[in-house]
Amino acid sequence: MSEGGHHTEATAAQASGRAALAIGNSVLNGAILWLAEVAIACVPLTAHEIVAEFSGGAEPSGRFDPIPEICILAVVISGLSIVSLARFGAHEPATHTLLTFLMLISSVFSLVSGAVMYGLAVMGLDHGRTGLAYWAVTASLLTSFLITLGKSVREALVVETAVSPRYVKAELED
Repeated sequence: MSEGGHHTEATAAQASGRAALAIGNSVLNGAILWLAEVAIACVPLTAHEIVAEFSGGAEPSGRFDPIPEICILAVVISGLSIVSLARFGAHEPATHTLLTFLMLISSVFSLVSGAVMYGLAVMGLDHGRTGLAYWAVTASLLTSFLITLGKSVREALVVETAVSPRYVKAELED
């Protein structure tokens, strides 16, 4: 093997290492962003629990039910997930995969389920059946995380490709 060929392989290996590091950093940043969003979204539920703890059960309705707040979480998180997949203005067309489509369907179902359960819980018509509310918030959190993770990886790939397209192209051809 010639000296020039060895140099090209070393450069391609370095580019591959940089790409992997960029993707890892993007995934970590995306996970931190998602955790921050979830922490902010949980403020109403946390406030509800603090009031319930320190009020000694003295509430006009006589019950402390976190289900309305859980339903609001499901609606807000899934609604934001849906909006994050939409493109507004003069942007490149969105690239949606089958997984993106499934996450969109899950988000819509979580939004509708959370909204219906919220109405039932506020009116006192849920009769203790809260499984759908917990499913909706769990699905919305998981979907939100997967969307954030996918966007982070795509952004890292786009940045790395824009910086060194010949190395990424060489890596993809191997």
